[in-house]
Amino acid sequence: MAPLTGLSWGINMVNLLRPVDLIFEMHDEIRWHQKRLKGIKSALETKTPVYSIGGFETYGFKRYPIEAIINEFGEDYFGCSIDYMLAFAIYGKFEKVDVYGVNLVCGTEYYYERPSVEFWRGYAKGRGIDIKFHGPICEVGKTKMGVMYGYETPQQVVAN
Repeated sequence: MAPLTGLSWGINMVNLLRPVDLIFEMHDEIRWHQKRLKGIKSALETKTPVYSIGGFETYGFKRYPIEAIINEFGEDYFGCSIDYMLAFAIYGKFEKVDVYGVNLVCGTEYYYERPSVEFWRGYAKGRGIDIKFHGPICEVGKTKMGVMYGYETPQQVVAN
């Protein structure tokens, strides 16, 4: 669903599906299974810049500026790769961020990742960044039942 125009970032193996301008690979080599290795090789072949946790400069990756970002925000709440991307966008003073393909539906591993993504979403909004999550299934910013607590009325503004 993400448009092919404008600056586009992705995580892990997204470059196997579509071209992107920047990749975030925030896993260590132990987690680089065969499929992820294909994405890494593709990034190297296409010379797509990759930010990583560090120690992979021999692959041509850039080291994610974790110290500068923690220093800037006074936070180290990173529960998944999306958090690093959002913090990077805030750090880079982007005015608008559109997020695609991040549904964080409860009942999956995303249940554990959703709180930190919502934290960085709030941080971005607090800094005046227009941040929107797109997609048919997106749980970011939704309450458990999709209603406002106490009022019991359906949420009208959800992740956009």
